Amino acid sequence: LKKLNPEFYRQTEIALSDNSTWNEKRNALIALHNLFVTLGAADALDSFNEEEHTWLPSGFAINPVSAGVCMLEVNRTQSFVAALKEAITDRLKKHPGKTVHVLDAGCGPYALLCLLTTPFFTPQQVQFTLLDVFENNLQSVHTLISALQVEAYFCAVLQEDAAVYQIPSDREIDIVISETMKSALFKEPQAAITLNLAPQLPPDGVFIPGQIDVDLRMVHRRLRNEWRRVVTSEAIDYTQFETPLGNVLTLFTDQKNGDLLHQNDSSFMVPEHFNPDVHHLELFTTITLYKDHLLTRYDSSITLSVTLIKHFEHSIEAGCGLRFYYQLTGVPGLRFECAAPKNKRERTGQTS
Repeated sequence: LKKLNPEFYRQTEIALSDNSTWNEKRNALIALHNLFVTLGAADALDSFNEEEHTWLPSGFAINPVSAGVCMLEVNRTQSFVAALKEAITDRLKKHPGKTVHVLDAGCGPYALLCLLTTPFFTPQQVQFTLLDVFENNLQSVHTLISALQVEAYFCAVLQEDAAVYQIPSDREIDIVISETMKSALFKEPQAAITLNLAPQLPPDGVFIPGQIDVDLRMVHRRLRNEWRRVVTSEAIDYTQFETPLGNVLTLFTDQKNGDLLHQNDSSFMVPEHFNPDVHHLELFTTITLYKDHLLTRYDSSITLSVTLIKHFEHSIEAGCGLRFYYQLTGVPGLRFECAAPKNKRERTGQTS
């Protein structure tokens, strides 16, 4: 198979190798993107309006063009593919001689996570089922799979909303992977997809990401900017300008945890020394993909911190109470309510 498209396999090896530099990996991903376009994957997207996104009952589905560009994020792409590779390898060791069946929920125009995994396994070892809500994405995927001559790896390519899709009783799925989120689970349908598909896996099935944590912290903006100017991100001492306030929610995929979407029931109190001219309240996302494969602050666009005042229209001040909740209906996403400080409520007669 490696002789079918040597450029694809060469660039994939560079992009995923631990021995490659960040720039080499980035250049390899750019080369892969250009190769996909050359092979005709972009033809299916020519008539698609780049500004057009789709609101699903489960959340915000970004357009195919935007989804394709996501592949150029080095840490994000490498971490997801590495997690999938290790999960497949572990499954093969646990069940030798048995084919591993993977479902990619929201595969995008390139089915990137699955495609970059194919060089490391045979079709007898792994079979992929692809889901996507956009017909344009699926046309692009069909074109690319055919051009790369990897059809043997893909048993089904389906136009479905992964947030409501029911795995047929005669279709065995061992691993589900879904990369359909924004920072702090703000809009896209990651939560709804997880809540739908994770319970459908067998007891020893794997869902990637395995856990998503959203935490609230108070950030001293000037001190953060000073640290960023003088040291690399790896050397930053975050304790010098961040004050952890607690976990807002955790999205689990392990059925043993009970409720897959665990929300902190208690309200958060904004510290008395909070000064909106000095501090920001920000949500931080940590994604545990599989085992020790993690994405944390600033590793990718989906783990960038979310400033509350920027995304939510509330007036936040010292002493006020915050209650967070995840809304699955209407416009899905993380929301919060803000209660005025107790002394102000007593003066004005407010109750919330």
